[in-house]
Amino acid sequence: MQFKQKALQLSGFAKEILPVRYLGMPLISGKLPSNETDKLVALIMKKIHSWRSKKLSYAGRLQLVTSVLMGTLQYWMQIFILPKRVIKQVQLVCSHFL
Repeated sequence: MQFKQKALQLSGFAKEILPVRYLGMPLISGKLPSNETDKLVALIMKKIHSWRSKKLSYAGRLQLVTSVLMGTLQYWMQIFILPKRVIKQVQLVCSHFL
Protein backbone atom coordinates (compact mmCIF):
# COMPACT_ATOMS: atom_id res chain seq x y z
CA MET A 1 0.00 0.00 0.00
CA GLN A 2 2.81 2.42 0.79
CA PHE A 3 4.43 1.59 -2.54
CA LYS A 4 1.30 2.77 -4.42
CA GLN A 5 1.16 6.00 -2.44
CA LYS A 6 4.84 6.68 -2.99
CA ALA A 7 4.61 5.89 -6.72
CA LEU A 8 1.62 8.21 -7.11
CA GLN A 9 3.40 10.93 -5.19
CA LEU A 10 6.61 10.66 -7.20
CA SER A 11 4.90 10.43 -10.58
CA GLY A 12 2.45 13.26 -9.97
CA PHE A 13 -0.46 11.13 -11.18
CA ALA A 14 -3.78 11.00 -9.38
CA LYS A 15 -5.75 7.87 -8.66
CA GLU A 16 -9.04 7.99 -10.57
CA ILE A 17 -12.21 5.97 -10.44
CA LEU A 18 -13.72 4.66 -13.67
CA PRO A 19 -15.15 5.93 -15.94
CA VAL A 20 -12.13 8.03 -16.84
CA ARG A 21 -12.34 10.22 -19.93
CA TYR A 22 -9.64 10.04 -22.59
CA LEU A 23 -9.78 12.35 -25.62
CA GLY A 24 -13.30 13.32 -24.60
CA MET A 25 -14.59 9.76 -24.56
CA PRO A 26 -15.37 7.69 -21.47
CA LEU A 27 -13.22 4.59 -21.08
CA ILE A 28 -16.02 2.12 -20.53
CA SER A 29 -16.55 -1.35 -21.88
CA GLY A 30 -20.17 -2.23 -22.27
CA LYS A 31 -23.28 -0.11 -22.24
CA LEU A 32 -22.95 3.58 -21.51
CA PRO A 33 -24.71 4.84 -18.41
CA SER A 34 -27.31 7.54 -18.98
CA ASN A 35 -25.17 10.26 -17.39
CA GLU A 36 -22.52 9.71 -20.09
CA THR A 37 -25.08 9.88 -22.92
CA ASP A 38 -26.48 13.05 -21.36
CA LYS A 39 -23.01 14.58 -21.73
CA LEU A 40 -23.21 13.96 -25.49
CA VAL A 41 -26.57 15.74 -25.71
CA ALA A 42 -25.22 18.58 -23.56
CA LEU A 43 -22.18 18.90 -25.83
CA ILE A 44 -24.38 19.19 -28.91
CA MET A 45 -26.69 21.69 -27.21
CA LYS A 46 -23.67 23.76 -26.15
CA LYS A 47 -22.47 23.94 -29.76
CA ILE A 48 -25.93 24.95 -30.97
CA HIS A 49 -26.19 27.61 -28.27
CA SER A 50 -22.91 29.17 -29.41
CA TRP A 51 -24.15 29.25 -33.01
CA ARG A 52 -27.52 30.85 -32.19
CA SER A 53 -25.94 34.26 -31.65
CA LYS A 54 -24.61 34.28 -35.20
CA LYS A 55 -26.85 35.35 -38.06
CA LEU A 56 -26.67 32.20 -40.17
CA SER A 57 -28.69 31.39 -43.25
CA TYR A 58 -30.64 28.16 -43.49
CA ALA A 59 -27.90 26.70 -45.70
CA GLY A 60 -25.24 27.68 -43.16
CA ARG A 61 -27.17 26.10 -40.29
CA LEU A 62 -27.76 22.97 -42.37
CA GLN A 63 -24.05 22.72 -43.15
CA LEU A 64 -23.15 23.03 -39.47
CA VAL A 65 -25.68 20.37 -38.48
CA THR A 66 -24.60 17.88 -41.12
CA SER A 67 -20.87 18.34 -40.76
CA VAL A 68 -20.28 19.14 -37.09
CA LEU A 69 -23.22 17.79 -35.11
CA MET A 70 -23.89 14.65 -37.12
CA GLY A 71 -20.14 14.05 -37.30
CA THR A 72 -19.96 14.18 -33.51
CA LEU A 73 -22.91 11.80 -33.24
CA GLN A 74 -21.36 9.40 -35.77
CA TYR A 75 -18.05 9.46 -33.89
CA TRP A 76 -19.79 8.43 -30.68
CA MET A 77 -21.82 5.78 -32.54
CA GLN A 78 -18.64 4.21 -33.92
CA ILE A 79 -17.42 3.60 -30.40
CA PHE A 80 -20.61 2.96 -28.43
CA ILE A 81 -24.07 1.61 -29.03
CA LEU A 82 -26.23 4.59 -28.20
CA PRO A 83 -29.81 4.20 -26.99
CA LYS A 84 -32.53 5.21 -29.44
CA ARG A 85 -33.75 7.93 -27.08
CA VAL A 86 -30.37 9.71 -27.31
CA ILE A 87 -30.36 9.59 -31.11
CA LYS A 88 -33.93 10.89 -31.24
CA GLN A 89 -33.10 13.61 -28.73
CA VAL A 90 -30.13 14.78 -30.81
CA GLN A 91 -32.25 14.74 -33.98
CA LEU A 92 -34.94 16.77 -32.23
CA VAL A 93 -32.43 19.37 -31.03
CA CYS A 94 -30.93 19.61 -34.53
CA SER A 95 -34.32 19.99 -36.21
CA HIS A 96 -35.28 22.79 -33.81
CA PHE A 97 -32.01 24.56 -34.65
CA LEU A 98 -32.82 24.43 -38.35
